[in-house]
Amino acid sequence: MNNLDKTKEQLITELEKLQHENSLLRESYDNDISRYKTIEESLKESQRFLLETQAIANLGTFVWDISTGFWKSSKILDKIFGIDSHYVRDYSGWMHLIHPDFKKFMGDYVANEVLGKRHKFDKEYKIINQHNQKEFWVHGQGELELGDNNQPTKLIGTINDITEQKQTEEKLLKLSQAVEQSPITIVITDTSGVIQYVNPKFVETTGYAVEEVVGKNPRILKSGHTTQEEYKDLWKTINEGEEWHGEFHNRKKNGELYWESATISPIINSDGITTHYIAIKEDITYKKYSEFLLQLKNQEIETQNEELILAKNHAEESDRLKSAFLANMSHEIRTPMNGILGFVGLLKEPMLTGQQQKEYIDIIEKSGVRMLNIINDIIDISKIESGLMTIHKAASNINDQIDYVFTFFKPEVEAKGMKLSCIKSLPSETSIIETDREKIFAILINLVKNAIKYSHEGFIEFGYVKKEGFLEFFVKDTGIGIPKDRQEDVFERFIQADITDKMARQGAGLGLSISRAFVEMLGGTIWVDSEEGKGSTFYFTIPYQAASEPNGTNENGAQDAEIAIHLKKLKILIAEDDEISKLFINKIVTPFNKEIINVSNGEAAVAAAQQNPDIDLIMMDMKMPIMSGYEATKLIRAFNKDVIIIAQTAYGLIDDIRLTLEIGCNDHISKPINKHDFLVLMQKYFKE
Repeated sequence: MNNLDKTKEQLITELEKLQHENSLLRESYDNDISRYKTIEESLKESQRFLLETQAIANLGTFVWDISTGFWKSSKILDKIFGIDSHYVRDYSGWMHLIHPDFKKFMGDYVANEVLGKRHKFDKEYKIINQHNQKEFWVHGQGELELGDNNQPTKLIGTINDITEQKQTEEKLLKLSQAVEQSPITIVITDTSGVIQYVNPKFVETTGYAVEEVVGKNPRILKSGHTTQEEYKDLWKTINEGEEWHGEFHNRKKNGELYWESATISPIINSDGITTHYIAIKEDITYKKYSEFLLQLKNQEIETQNEELILAKNHAEESDRLKSAFLANMSHEIRTPMNGILGFVGLLKEPMLTGQQQKEYIDIIEKSGVRMLNIINDIIDISKIESGLMTIHKAASNINDQIDYVFTFFKPEVEAKGMKLSCIKSLPSETSIIETDREKIFAILINLVKNAIKYSHEGFIEFGYVKKEGFLEFFVKDTGIGIPKDRQEDVFERFIQADITDKMARQGAGLGLSISRAFVEMLGGTIWVDSEEGKGSTFYFTIPYQAASEPNGTNENGAQDAEIAIHLKKLKILIAEDDEISKLFINKIVTPFNKEIINVSNGEAAVAAAQQNPDIDLIMMDMKMPIMSGYEATKLIRAFNKDVIIIAQTAYGLIDDIRLTLEIGCNDHISKPINKHDFLVLMQKYFKE
């Protein structure tokens, strides 16, 4: 082979080598392009997922460049704030969106805590939506990026609208307070029988503190008189998902024996699974002893006295109705409890849509309102029976009350395809009378609610006409009607619990009894005219006593915000050992506080008052550990005569109120605290 051939062969070899290397490079390039496209698609998918997640959670994002002051927010956050993307260009612009009550607080928080100490942003506060000027609660979270010399450069975070959760939280707080004050013993256990919750009535009845029974089995109360067969029957019944009714012979902590009538029911979640058991119990020791004494009396006499027989029969009938009432109470409390516990649990599930959250919150709110009404009815009937219910007469515009009830119930009636109408026979200037406004409201609301509950078509009409010396109110419906032989009974306490026909509806069976008591306290009478299958008309009268001035009471709470605005900023000491009550009071004083001091017992309250002589207001719970509110108030009055002290007690009983005023309190408010009543009380002492 000559040199030319060799050179040619070498060139061919080099060319083949270059072609091979070029092929490898192209393959590598193609692989890189493919990987790049895969990464790009993955990034796009992650971005889509992030945006979808933010939309579902109603979560807005923001970036605040601290060095330039520049603020950038997502579309969702702009919607929450009610702005467009050009509205906020820097941090100071963002501060203009904060509610006036929180502006200084948030400015100090960001400057001192976020930038100065913690380097994290995590706070709930209020904002003003710039589009509709409405107030919204939001929850902001974020974290600082640090640059050279550990100096903050950016704050990156999220903000979401928590207004509905806040509103639900406040309603649940009120509900919790109402349950705490129930005059009926309530015990909740897990499915193995271990106690999870007891209300204060349990503590009062048994003598056991809460911490002594939570986590324990109710067998600690056993006296040995209730047989094992009865306990077996109890567990068999509730394990089958049914209610158990019976009696227990138990022993208190101090060894004293007592009898209880009880209804125990399963609490079932939305999946049909039993999660807890709830026991509704009543101390019947006195009844048992009365029966025993009556038996002895009957044994002593050869011929039974007719009056004793009638008394015995009456007592047995009363006890039967009360037992039926207790069973009904168990059902009425258990039903909304199912809604509250079940849907509170569902709210904790991740990735809920905004619509799902709203549906769950609506159910919780409705269940809470229903349970609160039941507890309030029980408290009202207890006060009526003990003679502690009082009349508070003031000027009230009857026409305004009729209008309010009409407006309140109109959507509910129309949703059933029915028509609601009202009649007012007096002109506005002569419709102002001296009466107890709240009791008139209670009577009208009870009667209209009953008309709605027992009617499915037709109309409901209510109102009043003036007759000689009195007003005659009426509520007429085209509902199921009442049999002639039951028309007197419907006004008796516990009577609905005894109606066994299929037309009985949900309710405690106390509304008409409470209405009758209120009407009679106001000096009137109440009756019903009804025909079964055609409807009913309830009538009641009250004296007509003209008043010259309206009392100015806010009918629907719309002036609460205005009241708060005109209160001066206060330094407030809250003495409260219950964390839920303390949280609620802190929330309602937020608009007009400049500083809040929280303590959990009377001794700490006295120390705080000594260390802070400039305190304007003390919210004093009367029942606290270590030192009671009564003793603490006496000690504080020894060195501070001027501070306003408002007593808080579980029941607004006459003796309670008188005692708090005698020891030095300026005023009194009953639990659960009504926000509007509280603000009116604050206006009385602290109006600017």
